[in-house]
Amino acid sequence: MKKYPIYEIRNFKCSSFQENIYINKISNHITEHGFINQPHGHVFYLIMLFNAGTGKHWIDFQEYPVKKGSFFIIQPGQIHHWELSKEVDGYIIFITKEIYNLYFQSKKIQNYPLFVSSSNISFLDIEKDDMISLEYLMELILKEYILDSNTKRDKIINLIDCILIDMSVLASDGNYIINPYNLKLNMFYELVEKNFVIEKKASFYAKELNITPKHLNRICKSLLNKTASHIITERIILEAKRLLIDRKLSISNITEQLGFFEMTHFAKFFKKHTVLTATEFRLQYYQNSINI
Repeated sequence: MKKYPIYEIRNFKCSSFQENIYINKISNHITEHGFINQPHGHVFYLIMLFNAGTGKHWIDFQEYPVKKGSFFIIQPGQIHHWELSKEVDGYIIFITKEIYNLYFQSKKIQNYPLFVSSSNISFLDIEKDDMISLEYLMELILKEYILDSNTKRDKIINLIDCILIDMSVLASDGNYIINPYNLKLNMFYELVEKNFVIEKKASFYAKELNITPKHLNRICKSLLNKTASHIITERIILEAKRLLIDRKLSISNITEQLGFFEMTHFAKFFKKHTVLTATEFRLQYYQNSINI
């Protein structure tokens, strides 16, 4: 049973030139796709820049402000929804990992500092000077997307890459470096993403990474001030919350989907790490949420 909608680019009114890239003005995007008001996820990367309007944007249960200069990057698998004023506008871009990594064979989009899990930036507040150059790039991308040109793919992907570089510099306060610990940590996160339902012990991941559990903890502590076990727990709790927002799923069903053998075990685990019972979290979410 699906816990929330997961969309591909082809689910949107995209250009016929390919289903790996989509660009639009935010106002048009919202008007053309009413179904995006509900919490949902994507299989692609989403980039948004707001230049008008106000509101709130929730990404994996974290609330962010929407205003002029609000810049968002949402990774595949994250869920989000928003509450926006009628006058919102700006730019929205979808790009798949496959098209980016195929085009730039010497680097991968998931290894950008923005996406390496030690930083995992979802929101940036863009200042006036940076806003001018960022809007200029966004407008160039939109114009290329509309044109019928043999070079449009090359131009668009390279312009998107310029945005990722500029935003990585801003997110790292000018210290644009990918160090070995960050890359190893990202590998750990990728393994957790694939295996957390079945494998919940840090020793499994250390073995997969060909390092000792002590060294894995050293990496996690030095970059995040967290243990490897804590990171695994965070991922399980996040998935539990994602499942709990689907009212059709029973607590028993969620327990099974998360790989717990007993509902009482899951109940104790969830309350220990959130202070709320699973039922209390679900009730609180819908009481505080926006027309879901």
